[in-house]
Amino acid sequence: MDIQIPEFDPSNVKFKIDPPVQTFFFKREDGSCFPVHEREAWTLYKTGHKIMGVSDGTKFQQALIEAKELYKTTGDFKACQDRVRLGEKEELESALGNIKIPRNFDRLDSTGNPTNIMQEKII
Repeated sequence: MDIQIPEFDPSNVKFKIDPPVQTFFFKREDGSCFPVHEREAWTLYKTGHKIMGVSDGTKFQQALIEAKELYKTTGDFKACQDRVRLGEKEELESALGNIKIPRNFDRLDSTGNPTNIMQEKII
């Protein structure tokens, strides 16, 4: 039995791009910054790590969309990687100075969403 494997065609590649997500940036000991999502941001925040800023995720998402189109038209994977890295830098630049405390994930409601103890009504 001979199995025929078709040649790779980049035009048939399907990319799934998730909607933009709020991203928190924290500072490492060496001075560099790293991104995390809100649940991990809460853990880092409560253990004393320094928040550098928060972004809405749109700049990175736009970079992913542009990289996807670039790959479809040129097939140049290196150029796509460079565009995504530039998007990461743009996201960090937009976040710096925009300080916001992440929601408290230590206490969740019945649907798994964080609750704010200060806003709960006492019955």
